Amino acid sequence: MTIFTKSKAAGILMLAAGAFFVPNFGQAAPEWPVIQLEEGERITLKNLFKQIEKSTDYRFVFSQEVDVLQTVEVENTSLGIKELQKVLQEQLGLNCNQQGNNILITPGTQKQKLTQNVKVKGVVLDNYGEPIIGATIVLKGTQQGGITDIEGKFSLNLEGVTSEDRLEVSFLGYEDSEVKLGNQSDFRIVLKEFFAELNEVVVVGYGEMEKKDVTGAVASVSGESLNDMATANFLDAAQGKVAGLDVNIGSAAPGQQMDIVIRGNSSITASNAPVVVVDGMPIEGGLNEINPNDIESMEVLKDASSTAIYGSRGANGVILITTKRGKSGQTRVSVDSYVGVTSVSNKLNLMNGEEFAEMKREAYRTAGNLMPDDQLFDPIAYNNLQHGNYTDWQDLTYHNGIQQNHQISIVGGNDKLRTAVSGGFYEEQGIMDNYDFNRINLRTNIDYDAFDWLTVGTSTMFSSSTQNTGPGGQNIFDNIVRLNPLGDAYDEDGNILFRPTTDEGQRSNPLSDIENITNEVKNNRFLSNLYAEAKILPWLSYRVNVGLDYLYENSGAFYGSESSRQQGGNNRAEVVNRRKMGYMVDNILSAKKTWNDHKLNVTLMTGMQGENSTYAHIYANRIPNDEFLWHNIGSAEEIQSVGSDYADWMLLSYMARVNYTFKDRYIFTVSSRRDGSSRFGDGYKYGLFPSAAFAWRLKEETFMQSAEWLDDLKLRVSYGAAGNTGIPPYQSLGSLHSSNYVYGDRGASGFRFQDLANPDLRWEKTASFNVGIDHSVWSGRISGSIEYYNSLTTDLLLERQLPASTGYESVLQNVGSVRNSGIEFNLNTVNVVTKDFRWNTNVNFSYNKNQVVDLYGTGMDDVGNAWFIGQPINVIYDHRKLGIWQLEEQEEALAKGFQPGELKVTEEREIIGYRDPQWIAGMTNSFSYKGWEFSFLLTGKFGYEIYSGLHSSAGRLDGRYNNFRQDYWTPDNPTNAYPRPDAATQGPKFGSSNNVFRGDFIRLKNVTLAYNFNAKQLERIGLKNLRIYAQAKNPAIWTEYEGYDPEFGTSTAYPAVSTYLMGINLSF
Repeated sequence: MTIFTKSKAAGILMLAAGAFFVPNFGQAAPEWPVIQLEEGERITLKNLFKQIEKSTDYRFVFSQEVDVLQTVEVENTSLGIKELQKVLQEQLGLNCNQQGNNILITPGTQKQKLTQNVKVKGVVLDNYGEPIIGATIVLKGTQQGGITDIEGKFSLNLEGVTSEDRLEVSFLGYEDSEVKLGNQSDFRIVLKEFFAELNEVVVVGYGEMEKKDVTGAVASVSGESLNDMATANFLDAAQGKVAGLDVNIGSAAPGQQMDIVIRGNSSITASNAPVVVVDGMPIEGGLNEINPNDIESMEVLKDASSTAIYGSRGANGVILITTKRGKSGQTRVSVDSYVGVTSVSNKLNLMNGEEFAEMKREAYRTAGNLMPDDQLFDPIAYNNLQHGNYTDWQDLTYHNGIQQNHQISIVGGNDKLRTAVSGGFYEEQGIMDNYDFNRINLRTNIDYDAFDWLTVGTSTMFSSSTQNTGPGGQNIFDNIVRLNPLGDAYDEDGNILFRPTTDEGQRSNPLSDIENITNEVKNNRFLSNLYAEAKILPWLSYRVNVGLDYLYENSGAFYGSESSRQQGGNNRAEVVNRRKMGYMVDNILSAKKTWNDHKLNVTLMTGMQGENSTYAHIYANRIPNDEFLWHNIGSAEEIQSVGSDYADWMLLSYMARVNYTFKDRYIFTVSSRRDGSSRFGDGYKYGLFPSAAFAWRLKEETFMQSAEWLDDLKLRVSYGAAGNTGIPPYQSLGSLHSSNYVYGDRGASGFRFQDLANPDLRWEKTASFNVGIDHSVWSGRISGSIEYYNSLTTDLLLERQLPASTGYESVLQNVGSVRNSGIEFNLNTVNVVTKDFRWNTNVNFSYNKNQVVDLYGTGMDDVGNAWFIGQPINVIYDHRKLGIWQLEEQEEALAKGFQPGELKVTEEREIIGYRDPQWIAGMTNSFSYKGWEFSFLLTGKFGYEIYSGLHSSAGRLDGRYNNFRQDYWTPDNPTNAYPRPDAATQGPKFGSSNNVFRGDFIRLKNVTLAYNFNAKQLERIGLKNLRIYAQAKNPAIWTEYEGYDPEFGTSTAYPAVSTYLMGINLSF
C-alpha cells in the first residue's frame, strides 16, 4: 500500500494517473478476492485495502487527504471494483478509479445531507453477550455523547445529525467501534476484546522488539505477576511461572540467597548460574537486594538465538530485569505494605522420651550389653524417664517469626522529564532467635529529553541490608534433631545447661548456641547505570551506557566458650571484609527501518566490562570480654590468622544482530558476538558466538485468513553458540598459597603451589538447537507456547585432581562434554468471562534430560566423582537397598558377613537416584468477582531423589542420639524398613543406602484473597486505588519425604516455613 504526503500528492498522483492509462496489453486484471467479513461488520479502509492487496496483485494509491482509518460497512463479501466504487462513494464520498492493477483513491464531492434532531438508544455488549459498564458513546466529530449504565444501556438526544453520521463506541481493553446512524434509533453494539499481546514490547537484550517479531525462546513475567506474592526475593515469586526455570531455595533462613538454573546443568564444575542484567547492567550475586516492587518486567532468555548476544556468559541463559520508569502525566504515589507471621511448616516426627528409651534398650540388647535403666541412662535422663518429663527440642527452639514490608513509590513527569522514585524497608525475624534480615532500599530512575534528538537518564539503586545467621552452619539444626529427649534444657536455677545430659558426646544445647554465637553480615550495594541516547536520524540512534556496581560486605562472627564450635574452650572472634567494584561501558548503534512489506532492525555493540575485588580477614581467640564480640578484635590474646586477597578480570566484547521481517510473516534473526576474557590463557582469550533464527507467522498467510478465531500462530527455529566463563580469575596462571612449616626448631611461613597452571585454558562452549510454536486463539482466550531444545556443551571447564607426587592438588582443564535436551510447555487460558466474574489459568511444565557425553576424552567413567558416561551429572551412586536380613535368611546372611536385622544391599554400587528434577511444573489460577480477587499457585518437581542427612543412620541407631519414629527391625518386628539398633556400632553397614528418598512434591506455594474498593467511591477521599489482601505462603505440601522440605535436600538446615500475612496497596 502506498501513501503520499500532501505536499507531493498532486504531482505524484498525476504521474500515477498517467501510469493508469498505459495500455495493459496481453494481461488481464486479476480477480477480486472474497473479503473475509462477518455480516454487518465494519472495516477500516486500511485493513480493507490490505486484504485485497495480500490476495491479489492490486495496489492502492491515495493522498494524505484520504483518511484510511475511516470505516466502511461491506454487505457483499464478494466485492468487485464496481461494488467498491459504490461503497466508497456512498459511505465516504471517495472516488475510485482503476486501470490494470492500479487503483487510485481520491477525495470526492459529498452530497449535501439534511440534518435533524434524533433520540437514539441501545446496549453495548462484549464478545460473550455480557453488558459493558461505562463504555463511551460519542457522535463522531462532536462533543455529544454519554456512557453506558450498569446494564450496558445508553440513551442519547442528538442534534443536527444526518443518516450518514456515526457513533463512536470505546471502552478500555476493547477495540473501538463505529456505527452508522442510518434510519436506526435502537442499537445493539458488540465490542471485541482488544488482543494487544502481539504488540507488547519485549526486552531482548541491548534493545526491544515487538513480541510478534521475536524469533527466540523468551519468556516474560510482568512485575505485577511477580508482586502477586509478598516476598523479599523476586526469584521466589518467579518460581512456577516460567517453564524451564528451576529456582532452588535451599533454606528458608531470612535473607537466604537462591540458586537458579535454566534448562538444566550444562557444566560439571564451572558455574551453571545464568547472567542477570538489571537495566542493562550485568550483576553477580546479591539478588535478594533487588526490591521486587521496583520491577516492571522480567524476561528469561533461554535459547541460543536469544542468549548468543551475551556471548561468553550466555550458555546458562540470561535473566533481564527492567525496573519501573517515570511517565508523563499526573504524578502517582503508591504505597504497598504488609505484615505477617511465619512458623515451621512441617515439624519432624521425632521420638519422644519413652520411644527413645526403648530404642536405646534395643541397641544395647543387640550388642549383648543390656543393663537396668538406672545404669543404662545417666542420672538426668533416668530421672526424666521415671517422671515422664520429655524435652521437645523443636518446640523449645522454634517460635513464630515476623515479616513486614513497607514500600512507597512516586512516578510522574512531563514532556521533558520523567522520574520514578521508590524507597522501602523490609524486615524478617526468623523462627529462631538471632536469625533475622532487614533491608533498606532506594531507587531513582530518571529520563530527561535534553533536546528533541537527545535523551539522557539514569537507573540508580542503593541497598543496605543486615543479615544475622544465628549460630551459623548446620550444627544447631543437627543438635535439635539428635539431642536426647530425656535431657534438660535448664538447670534448677534456670540457667542453660551446655550439656543436656552427660551422655551427649560433643552434642550441646541449641539454646546455648543461640545465646553464645552471633553471625552478622552487613551489605551496602550501589548500582548505577547512566545513559545517553541520540537520535541521529529518525531510524538511526546511538546509545552509550556506563554502569557501576559497588558492593561492600562486612561480616563479623563471635563464638562463646559454651558453643558447639568451641566446646567449652576459649572464645573466638572473626572479621571478614569484602569489597567488589564492577564497571561497564556499552556503545550501541541501532537502526530500525520499515518500508512497504519490509522491517529491518540492526543492533551493533562494542562493550567493556570489568571487576576488581578485595578480601581481608582476621581470626582471633581469647577475647577478654564476650561483650566485645568482634568489635575490639585487637584486644584478643591470640591472633590466629590474618589474610587478604585481590582479584580482577576484564571482558572486551563486539556484537552485531540483524532482525528482518517480510510481510509480517517471515522473520530472520542473525547475530554474532566476539568476547575476549582475561580469565583464559594467551592465544585462547577470544571466542566467537554466532546464532541464527527463523520465525514463520502462519496466521499472516493468505490460506489462514479465513481462520478468524486464530490470533497468531508462529513457528520458530534457532541454532547458535554461547560461552561460559564461570571460573575464578588466574586459573590459566596457577596460584600460590601461604603455608606454615617447621624450619629447624622454629616455625616459618612461606608459599606453596596449589593449582597447576594451564596456559591452554579456553572457553567452555554450548551449541544449542531450539524449535518452538507460539499460538493464540479467540482474542487471547487460549495462548501459549511449546518448545523443544537440544544443547551440547563442549570443552568443559573441569577441575581434575592430581596425584600428590606432582606437588599440586588439581588443575583446571577443558575436557568432556554434556548434553541437555528437553521440552517446555506454557498455556494461558481465560476460562470464564462474564459481567462480574473472570477465571484465568496459567499452566507450565518442563522436562529436562541431562547426560554426560564424554569425560577426559577416554570414554571412561570417573567413579570417584560419580560421573558416568550416558548419565546425568548429579547422580547418587551407592549400594541399592534390597531390604533387611530376616531370621529365616540367617545362614545366607552369615555367609556374606551379615546378621539378621542388618541392611541387605546389592553387592556392587550402582546409580540409585538422580539429584536434579527431570520435571518442573507450575499452575496459577486467578479468579475475580466484582471487587474480589482470589488466586493460588501450585508448584512441583518430579523425577528426582534426595540423599537425606536426617535419615543418615550413622550415630543415630546406636542408642546415643535421637531419631525420627523409625520402624526399625527387631526379632518381634521383622520389618524391611530400617535396621536393628546396635550400640556396638557407630552406624549400620552400608547405612547410606537407606538414606535415599523420592523427592517428588506438589506445593501450594501461594494463596491470596483480595478486595479492590470501588474507584468512584475512592475519588471522594482522593484515592485512585485501594486494595486489601490476605495471603498464605507455603501453607501445604504433598510429598512422600519425611524431612523438613524436599527442596532443601537435607533436613539438617533451617526448616521450611509457612507465612500468613495481611497487606494493603493504595495509590493517589
